[in-house]
Amino acid sequence: MKVILDTHGNEGSWFMVTPRYKIRGEGDDVRMGDQIVLVSKKFNNLVLHSSVRKFEDSRREVNASNDSSRVSWRVMSYAPFIPDSEPFLKVNIY
Repeated sequence: MKVILDTHGNEGSWFMVTPRYKIRGEGDDVRMGDQIVLVSKKFNNLVLHSSVRKFEDSRREVNASNDSSRVSWRVMSYAPFIPDSEPFLKVNIY
């Protein structure tokens, strides 16, 4: 499913932060370095996914997938500033 950035958003753009592994439970603190999965609130079986391959300018495609077995994000303290970049959501994938 295609994911886009929109200034207004709606219920389809709400995601729950859930632990990748069951070492943490619902309501537990999210800690630096934790692996998380971003699950859609509206579409229960969809998770936010980033492509493995990069475009020529180092950007990646982000979409919604129903395959959560290979999807996780890692919590980091900040993302580096990239001057003169396009207005895209900036994240680091580790």
